[in-house]
Amino acid sequence: MYQIKEVTLQHGKHTRSRLIIEFDEPKYAILSEFLMTDAPMLQRELMKEVKEVLERQRKVVKGSGNRTTWNISEQQAVIEDLFTYMDQTIPSYPTCTIETSKLYDIMFEWFQAQDNFKN
Repeated sequence: MYQIKEVTLQHGKHTRSRLIIEFDEPKYAILSEFLMTDAPMLQRELMKEVKEVLERQRKVVKGSGNRTTWNISEQQAVIEDLFTYMDQTIPSYPTCTIETSKLYDIMFEWFQAQDNFKN
């Protein structure tokens, strides 16, 4: 369904390695942006909130970041691209709907991979 891999970025003489997550199906492309851009900004608080939804401690998690908005209920998570509503010359991705438990598992693996990469 997806791969987590290391890429090397280069700008002039400067190089930097970082992890990326890529999904096999284009319908999950915005999920990559969500995981790499917006979810880390919240320093895992979002993952904690998703767990609370799955454990029925809260009904829904809604929010937005730099690239995406999310509406996460117990059964499904909907991730939308904010760029869809901006200038039409900016490429955007289709909305992604995924089972919330699957999203949580992917988030867990993504953050664990990032921790391992940093160490």
